Amino acid sequence: MVQLLDLQNKAKEYNGRCLSTKYITCETKYLWECKKNHQWEATWSNVGYKNSTWCKICSIEESKTYFDLEMGKNIAKEKGGDCLKQTRGTESGNSGIYLWQCCKGHIWETSASNILVNKTWCKQCQKLTIEDCIEEANKRDGKCLDSVYINRRTKMNWECKNGHRFSLTMGNVRNSNRWCRECFVDKQKLDISEAHKIAKENNGECLSTNYVNLESPLKWRCEFGHEWEVALMGIRHWGNWCPHCKYKSEQATREIFEKLFNEKFPKVHLPFMERLELDGYCEKFNIAFEYQGIQHYEFNSFFHNSIQDFEKQKERDQRNKKLCLQNNIKLVEISCKYNYKNEEELIKYVRQSIEEQGEWIFIDV
Repeated sequence: MVQLLDLQNKAKEYNGRCLSTKYITCETKYLWECKKNHQWEATWSNVGYKNSTWCKICSIEESKTYFDLEMGKNIAKEKGGDCLKQTRGTESGNSGIYLWQCCKGHIWETSASNILVNKTWCKQCQKLTIEDCIEEANKRDGKCLDSVYINRRTKMNWECKNGHRFSLTMGNVRNSNRWCRECFVDKQKLDISEAHKIAKENNGECLSTNYVNLESPLKWRCEFGHEWEVALMGIRHWGNWCPHCKYKSEQATREIFEKLFNEKFPKVHLPFMERLELDGYCEKFNIAFEYQGIQHYEFNSFFHNSIQDFEKQKERDQRNKKLCLQNNIKLVEISCKYNYKNEEELIKYVRQSIEEQGEWIFIDV
């Protein structure tokens, strides 16, 4: 799970600082400062994950830096390559497009800023091989059991230093730093006192008296008397709590919509939604709602196997929005920050979110 320390470490990579003092979700805006003391707000999604961005002011300043073909040739020479010519753009700045050649003769086109600022080079030379897989395994005192590498998304067979065998993609291992799950679980040796402590923090109880491991189910009770079973991993690493309360929040949201519009809002799979589901939909007013859990806002190892999984979650959410827009459905997203425990706040937030979608005449709730 992402912590404030992750934000601070990412800022240090840019010789900057994260000035915020609390982490909430990856879609929350945080205050950042670059090495030149420029300050701005950006989400963790923008700064911390793939295609990350940093200080826009510095980026604009760097794009105006003088750059010409001779400078390109000098930079390429340091890498054993060549800058052949400028292909697009007449300005002598980083945004000009140049033709580059690496030491192996591969030729490609990209901007000077990609080479100078983003530190990119030949993508063909960066393609991984089975030797890279063996090297990744060696770093972890393990083995790569396959002899052929296909691509980052194809699962491969690995063995850890303790002899456990498992399957992961090279992307999982290299980019997401995943490895042996059995060893991970063994490292999380805890006892029943940890479960009781977490339950107390959530104003509830752990009703179990025996603890086996992180993945063995325990019995829990929330402050409202709901009882359920789930492994400690689900509570400790997930960050969620009572599933009945989660359902009750979605149901409470549905009831608010139904009272406001005096119409039913059932959960639906519409034909044009490409197997995506809407938590509630009213055909008469062509309006829908989604009650968004924590997995929609931040990377969480319980919901997502990798950062790529989280990116796919965001892509599905965007696809949902796009399909609703294409079919003239007004989609209202309700954050899990608002729940049935504080009905007044939930009603206020729902009304406000609906009003942002247009003018409506409501029935008083």
